[in-house]
Amino acid sequence: MRQLLHIFKKDLRRLWPLALICWSMVALHASHRWLLLAHLLNAPLKVVMGTEMFAGLTPLFWWFLLVFLIHQEPLCGDRQFWITRPYSRWSLLGAKLLFVAVAIQIPVLLSDAFLLSSAGFPPLLSTLLVRNLYISVVVLLPVAAFAMVTSGIGQVIATGLAFVAGMILWVNYTVMFGLGRYEGLEWMLQVTAAILLLAAGGTVAVLQYRFRKTTHSRAIVLGAALILAVVAHLFPWSKAFALQAALTGGGPRPEIQIALDRNGAKSGVQRRATHSTYEFVEIHLPVRIEGLAQSMELVSDGVKLTVIASGGQHWEYGPTSNMSLMRSASSTWMRLHLDNRFYQRFRSTPVNVSLSMDATVFRNHHTATVPAGTWSFVPGVGQCASDVSRVACVGPTGTLGRIETVWRNRETGVMSAPEEVRSRGAYVSLPLVSWLNPIPNGAFTISNIDPQDLAATDIVYTVKYPVAHIQRELKIDGFRMEEFRIP
Repeated sequence: MRQLLHIFKKDLRRLWPLALICWSMVALHASHRWLLLAHLLNAPLKVVMGTEMFAGLTPLFWWFLLVFLIHQEPLCGDRQFWITRPYSRWSLLGAKLLFVAVAIQIPVLLSDAFLLSSAGFPPLLSTLLVRNLYISVVVLLPVAAFAMVTSGIGQVIATGLAFVAGMILWVNYTVMFGLGRYEGLEWMLQVTAAILLLAAGGTVAVLQYRFRKTTHSRAIVLGAALILAVVAHLFPWSKAFALQAALTGGGPRPEIQIALDRNGAKSGVQRRATHSTYEFVEIHLPVRIEGLAQSMELVSDGVKLTVIASGGQHWEYGPTSNMSLMRSASSTWMRLHLDNRFYQRFRSTPVNVSLSMDATVFRNHHTATVPAGTWSFVPGVGQCASDVSRVACVGPTGTLGRIETVWRNRETGVMSAPEEVRSRGAYVSLPLVSWLNPIPNGAFTISNIDPQDLAATDIVYTVKYPVAHIQRELKIDGFRMEEFRIP
């Protein structure tokens, strides 16, 4: 312990300016976030920009601090002065962990507690610790692993630039080919990535600080990066959805069926102009949902589309959340994506269509009515404020469910149409990272309220929770794609 504290004090003497900058950045971000929460609907532009700036810059200073901290005693090579000293490797690793806790983790913990308390939410220690651990594993540990297998800042910068270039290519590939995630199941990918990063980073730390096996460690870092990219790209969303359905359990599942709405197709109400994006054509297929109770709502998580044309030629896409179930006040349709070349070739030819949809059933859980133009606590939502055209809410990470709002005039009884202010949260309540913000906020446009009627108007929030996860299929024979395209 004495040697650990000695190394810690040595690092503190050398790196205190950078540690002070990290403390200041966390404090500045927390103060700007506090001002943003205090003025949800009318925050000054400089506060908004300052919040985003500090949210982006703070992790950069953390990463610089980690690199300089670990490179105080470089782990690559065999000509460093420190290896001639009677250092215990575990004392050295413990000193680095202690420094990270003092310079980064404790300030983040205090910042989260301050922001939660300021917004009226109890700062539970277990929630704060889970968030802090997740940030450490996902944000800090990868950079620390890079620093452990490099011998200078130049190698770190080169590796970082290569990583950024790879990320840009991967994001462009994702956008180009329409790869979509299941929003409610993001927690599974996050947990999977965190476990992978923890296993790889922990192994590298042990290999470097205990055995200094740089070649093996570099292979692990590279392998973990490749595996993470593959997992993010090929994550089995449909199988994960089936697992989520098994975890949810509960009572009997509603007998819901989906069918083609032939009348809707003929009326043309659901016929929407298609458009091409990255060689994809979008078609809106009118459907009818049967067996859905009035208090329930069906939300698609992902859709897989298979189109078989003459001669056995086919187009397959998904499962992806980029194809989804859509609805308006009077109609429901499936938004589908087709390869433009396939569509042009077979648009007038009867084809067989097979749709497989993973969907979640939401049930109205409760409603809350609060006066418009006030700051109020809404159960299941968080703290909300409103004016004549917007609703803004803040709530701690880990909340789940869909939220709809309507405004209602108490004197005339006039109501607006329901408007969605949050599509869904995770299907489990986990306080995972939302970057540096423990209480994400959002402002949403609603139907305008007459300013003269604001004092006599209530905002009605309807909170819907998931009650079942179902998988349904729809098969259509003799389908002509061009019938659903408006020239």
